[in-house]
Amino acid sequence: MEVNPRPAGNQITELVRRVRGIDLPMGYAQLALGERPDLTPTDTGVRSAAIAFLLPPRPGTVTGITGTEAVAAEPRVVDWAVKPAEHRAGEASSNNHYLGHVMVVDPAGADARSPADRTRLCHTLISSLQRSVVDTSLK
Repeated sequence: MEVNPRPAGNQITELVRRVRGIDLPMGYAQLALGERPDLTPTDTGVRSAAIAFLLPPRPGTVTGITGTEAVAAEPRVVDWAVKPAEHRAGEASSNNHYLGHVMVVDPAGADARSPADRTRLCHTLISSLQRSVVDTSLK
């Protein structure tokens, strides 16, 4: 368990919102104002969610990311993004250097699809994205 004075990273709060209907950032804001946040779960119609991130193969300038058509066409994808061409990619050492992400949801829940399957779908979609990065450190 992680305990800290900041919200969780890597869009964990968004995954919680999509599955449980709880707006954690709003809850943090309400606490800061001395209010008691409503953390009652609501039925969102989503039983589980997963996210995967696209990492740069090396530092450099992104010349393009292709394969987004398959990501956009997948009905379980609720959010995705990739960095544009000319984005300067750093070493893949922190979440500040992600080149993109894919978030999927499952309305059927764990009984119909295992957590490993949801994670596999995210990683399959992320793997389908082809990234091209030019190493500009040699210039």
